[in-house]
Amino acid sequence: MSIDNAKKIKERLPHVSLYNLYGPTETNVITYYEVDNHTWSRQDRQIPIGHCCPYANIKVINDDGKEANIGELGELCVKSDSLMLGYVGVEKTASMDQYYHTGDIVHIDDDGLIVFHGRKDYMTKVNGFRVELGDIENNIRGYPNITDCYAKVDRSNKRDKIIVTIEAASDLCVGNLADYLKKCLPGYMLPDEYILRDKLERNSRGKIVRK
Repeated sequence: MSIDNAKKIKERLPHVSLYNLYGPTETNVITYYEVDNHTWSRQDRQIPIGHCCPYANIKVINDDGKEANIGELGELCVKSDSLMLGYVGVEKTASMDQYYHTGDIVHIDDDGLIVFHGRKDYMTKVNGFRVELGDIENNIRGYPNITDCYAKVDRSNKRDKIIVTIEAASDLCVGNLADYLKKCLPGYMLPDEYILRDKLERNSRGKIVRK
């Protein structure tokens, strides 16, 4: 959920507690974050997934297989009483005394909050730089009047291009969006091309079809 949408909920329901809960299917809920007035002032314009639940243990593992430092990106791994034993007819997910690798990329900020960036599957190299496509998508989704989007990399030319396809209102100003992203993303992660659609194609489960 974008900060703007969360703020609207808090304005309409000021006495209701609002929490951002996170957890893959295999673990159930393992982190939580209470949305409050401090959330609106976050520079990254993103709602954290927050603190580890008391029945779980988490660690963030970097590309070298070591525990990540504060602010360093890595894969979220969890050991929890809520970890499922596995899928029917498939090998076990993990035992409860082992860490399960979620495939989700996060970092822990200076306040000890876990911040979600996207899926490990969407990590890629673009013109020599490590880029998280989910991070680009999350920042675009946080812009007003944008319903959803997806990012991809075009490698058909000598220079890689980042292309984003956006579901948004027809009056969306791409120039203003591009200026906004310059404040949120490093230069090497800025999209090279924007494609606007009234509706993005989705499959039977409601997931975006990435073309």
